[in-house]
Amino acid sequence: MRVDDPPGASQLTYQGPEGEFTFRGKAIRKQNTPLGLLITVTLKPNADQGQLQLTLVLPPVNLQNGQKQEFDTVAIKTRGLGFVVNRAGAELTYLTLPFKGAAESVILPL
Repeated sequence: MRVDDPPGASQLTYQGPEGEFTFRGKAIRKQNTPLGLLITVTLKPNADQGQLQLTLVLPPVNLQNGQKQEFDTVAIKTRGLGFVVNRAGAELTYLTLPFKGAAESVILPL
């Protein structure tokens, strides 16, 4: 997974068992929380069969002396049940995936 955030455009690329996807702009939802920045995309939008979303937890990272900094984090796949009538139990299930990330400061061309 790769997250790029140049001025005016966000992009997230995901490759996994569901396929390879590139998300841009409004397809990427961001929320600041005490855990860090939550970045969420929809991998499968089918509400009838159950939607599948991926949320990446992006912690704050301090870059010292412009050096690349590696960090550990998690991504969470959230699956909904879809339109199932009279089914008992949780409406969402979660799968937590460990991730290794790297933060660095780069100069992008205009």
